[in-house]
Amino acid sequence: MSHLFKLFLFLLSFQCFAGTLTFKEVSKNEYEIILKNETSLEIAQAQQAIYDSAVKICKGMNPIYGKYKFESQEPTSEDGETSSFTFVQNITCSDEVQRTPSRSKFKISKNQEIEIKKLVSEMTNKFIQSKEEGNFKVAYDMMAPSMKKISDFNSWKNKESDYLTESGNLINRDVWRLTIYNNPDNSPSPGVYIAADYESSYDNHPVHCGYIMWFASNPNSKEYKVIREEAGNIHNDAMKNIKPENLQNIRKQIGCRALP
Repeated sequence: MSHLFKLFLFLLSFQCFAGTLTFKEVSKNEYEIILKNETSLEIAQAQQAIYDSAVKICKGMNPIYGKYKFESQEPTSEDGETSSFTFVQNITCSDEVQRTPSRSKFKISKNQEIEIKKLVSEMTNKFIQSKEEGNFKVAYDMMAPSMKKISDFNSWKNKESDYLTESGNLINRDVWRLTIYNNPDNSPSPGVYIAADYESSYDNHPVHCGYIMWFASNPNSKEYKVIREEAGNIHNDAMKNIKPENLQNIRKQIGCRALP
């Protein structure tokens, strides 16, 4: 499975969606869908989260997305207040299919591809290592604005710090695969996307696998930014209860490379 496909597939099986969906008819074949969620979402995530409902509302016709608006609130104190996200999407039910124009590819030479992968590999190690060493501001500055909108610095830092404390000390890490997506048609913005697969081992999480998606507006840019980070791990206690014949499948589920 390619990363770009996985990038959008995980939105279809959206596991962070813990809210409610309602809708109202605006006029004939026009509806307003309201999504309320406990955590902030990117626009693409919110639109994908409501897609199945939009299909059902249109009853056999195709949902064409129109204007949208959203409101995101983060807790500002420790008084028990929770975050909230409200997304309102207008759709038109039509017999026409909404199509994304095909994009032309950038000219990327073999040497340029090698240089891009080398750069992104170094940036991936720097991004993860900065968090491990407590240099959270360095890592946060490597993230795209879309990522920063999801979580402010302090909230993100606290979450990452808690996770790394639980993980323990790093034993080893390997960025084992880099995949370039050259201006893909279904991506949020025109540009170059690089998926960096990595596998790490920590004292308390002997298996930690994930990928980081990087983005730049063109292949000549050195300003790649993190637009997505996905990871999974196996804790020591869980590792003891996994039968050897099941380990390969579990590793696959959290994005690890195949065992030899």
